[in-house]
Amino acid sequence: VVGTEEGDDVGGDGVGVGCRGGDDDDERSESSSKAAATTAPTSHWEVPVHGWIFEPEERSLKRRAFIGILRSSFKLERKDEASEVLARRIRSFLVDNKGGKKVSVRIGEKVHVLPRSKKNGHFRSVLRVEESDLTDDELEGGKIAFEAVTRKGDDRIFGGASYLLDETGLSVVSDID
Repeated sequence: VVGTEEGDDVGGDGVGVGCRGGDDDDERSESSSKAAATTAPTSHWEVPVHGWIFEPEERSLKRRAFIGILRSSFKLERKDEASEVLARRIRSFLVDNKGGKKVSVRIGEKVHVLPRSKKNGHFRSVLRVEESDLTDDELEGGKIAFEAVTRKGDDRIFGGASYLLDETGLSVVSDID
């Protein structure tokens, strides 16, 4: 579903996505950069979108206790740098996934309503974006920017991008940190 109207109840938090129906300011959503593709003779781009809606639950006693058990298992002191790294990394696995959330993103002037998130908080879709809806800067810059649609009064801004791949040629995709 594509439209230009915003819903009053759109809410959420994230990078590149917003979730409708989420009133919790501590909910977060993350999306990964994807590659968009076009094929001749069409005048549109197929833009894959994948995101994850979750609540960090950083104050959860059970989760803090689990991190404490891991620290003990690895014989780490609470103030050790390795202990802080462990806690930061393991928290990504100790979240409350948010299923059933409606998700919307804005590309240019159009709002794209995506499928609800699954039980694991993940959602996926492929958006059809007409080339005529893109700015010259987007086309020349090689990426389509998108932004979360959040509920009225939520001034947080979350954005992301899909990179435009030419129909032919070689593209190198790397995940080097």
